[in-house]
Amino acid sequence: MEQQKQKNEELQKKLQETAALQEEVAKKREETEDLQKKLQEASAMQAEMEQQKQKNEELQKKLQETAALQEEVAKKREETEDLQKKLQEASAMQAEMEQQKQKNEELQKKLQETAALQDPWDTCAVSCAGEEVAKKREETEDLQKKLQEASAMQEEVAKKREETEDLQKKLQEASAMQAEMEQQQLQAAALQAELEKQKKENEELQKKLHDTPTQAATDHREATSTAPHSVVDEAAKKAAVAEEERNKEETRLNELLAKSKSLEEATAELAAKRSKLEEQLKEQERLLAEERRLAEEAEAKVKASKKTKVGSEAMKSSGTSARSGQEEAATKIQAVERGRSARKATKESKTKGKEKTHTQVNVGMMSMRI
Repeated sequence: MEQQKQKNEELQKKLQETAALQEEVAKKREETEDLQKKLQEASAMQAEMEQQKQKNEELQKKLQETAALQEEVAKKREETEDLQKKLQEASAMQAEMEQQKQKNEELQKKLQETAALQDPWDTCAVSCAGEEVAKKREETEDLQKKLQEASAMQEEVAKKREETEDLQKKLQEASAMQAEMEQQQLQAAALQAELEKQKKENEELQKKLHDTPTQAATDHREATSTAPHSVVDEAAKKAAVAEEERNKEETRLNELLAKSKSLEEATAELAAKRSKLEEQLKEQERLLAEERRLAEEAEAKVKASKKTKVGSEAMKSSGTSARSGQEEAATKIQAVERGRSARKATKESKTKGKEKTHTQVNVGMMSMRI
């Protein structure tokens, strides 16, 4: 019974250890689920960073286009300044031409007045006046040509002004895109910092989950020595490892649950056998008490029959009493033999139950060791 009690206590300890192990497995499962959530967040952050990378590339292209536009705008500005100078010169020439035109009109009037007043025979005066008119006509034609050139230049200047305004609008758009790119870069930096933080938390969870500090340190060195984009790849690898470890933990948990169930069944079976053995023990104690009582009564009657030796009637009575006492004693001896047989059978049953229970406990302990 003491050995059985010790075995039951050991079995209870094993069950408590199994319960603690189940709690630890549940805790590991929660940590694994947290790690899965964080890895999913890291994957989402990776996708967001990929989108951010594409946006940055597009913004870089737009910035390059903006730089080209800025160069073109600078070139157009120089051309516009040249055209402005030419336009100013043309305006000055136009004003000069207007003055010359007025002078020519005044000169024409004077020539007409001179022709009306001069002597018809004064050919010298007429000749001089004709030469001066021809000279003024040439100057007027030159001014007309310059005026046409000035008009063409004005049209070109208006066209260049429109192009300059378009380029100014594009520059404003480029400035807005540049500001947006700077904001996107700030967001990317914040995402990168968050990813680094997430990576550290994942490494800590990996350490807790696998309980392998050396491997975690190696992973940390590899993660810190790689580029930011490889961090997410490393996180994906760790996610696969974590998934594999989680599957192993679940398999181990199922095995432990099966072993725990087997141990619980063995414990219930042991409890039933112990109850049965206790009932058999009580029955055995009752039989022993009955055996002692019958033996004491038989011994008392035998002693009484030996003391009765007076008279034939007394002898007869004594013989009858002795015979009846012997018969009763024989009956009691048979009862004692039956009690001994019952005790022997109970002892054998108890020994077999102990051996079977010991075998089951050994099997359970071997399973726990595995």
